[in-house]
Amino acid sequence: MSTKVLPLFYSPLGFQKLTVSSSPVGFTFPSVTPTIRAITVTVETNSIRYRLDGSDPDTSTGHLLYDGDVLDITNVNSLKNFKAIAVTSDATIQITYYGGGGP
Repeated sequence: MSTKVLPLFYSPLGFQKLTVSSSPVGFTFPSVTPTIRAITVTVETNSIRYRLDGSDPDTSTGHLLYDGDVLDITNVNSLKNFKAIAVTSDATIQITYYGGGGP
């Protein structure tokens, strides 16, 4: 397992535990200032598929993440367009939201 590190100037701004099932879901952003600039997602219990282009994934289309995988997204448009769906049974994803200024 590898660990990725987000830029030092990002600070955690919120957390969400989300159930991913048979209907596509996106993030529920916390209403905080500064703006959310990045997220870390950890997949638990079952596999999911996700897309970052705003289209809905399905059980055979989209990027596949397995139980235990970690995804970092640092592009604001990709954050807004993220949608995920469970591949078989419901999955849980743990999400940390980050924000902050640039260097």
